[in-house]
Amino acid sequence: MMLLFLLLLLGVVMGFIGVASNPSPYYGAMSLVFGAGCGCGALIMSGYSFIGLLLFLVYLGGMLVVFAYTVSLASDLYPETWGDYYVFLYVCGFVFVVFVVGKIMVNWVWFGGFGVYGGSEVLYSILPVYNSVMLLYTVGGLLLVLCGWGLILGLFAVVELVRGRVRGSMRNP
Repeated sequence: MMLLFLLLLLGVVMGFIGVASNPSPYYGAMSLVFGAGCGCGALIMSGYSFIGLLLFLVYLGGMLVVFAYTVSLASDLYPETWGDYYVFLYVCGFVFVVFVVGKIMVNWVWFGGFGVYGGSEVLYSILPVYNSVMLLYTVGGLLLVLCGWGLILGLFAVVELVRGRVRGSMRNP
């Protein structure tokens, strides 16, 4: 189980490195879906199945619509791949940064006394599924509304960029 969890976390890091290297919108969308799927799988393995499912639906519902519009806007005949020289240099640079930041985090934060579970032990004695639902409806509700608003704003911006000079039903004769 621990090996699968570590592989999912490695998939999250590699998926987001694939997005950051940005060879083409096609590969960026695929990398984001892969990273989000691995991250939600790691949440589900940790016991937060409700939050993992909710985040996966938000990623699939919101981000894939935006990526569909961006892929249609930036269609390349010969897109860059991860095997190209400059993209490979970007990937190597991001992997190096991840390892350096990870080493710093392990040395300073992990052994510095900052724990993940601080505060009341009663709050964390509840099952993780109920804890995630409780946090979603208390503190996280406003954040979900803000995330939804941001996704809708991004969708409208992409639709406005794709539309161009065509006015749709509001055209002048």
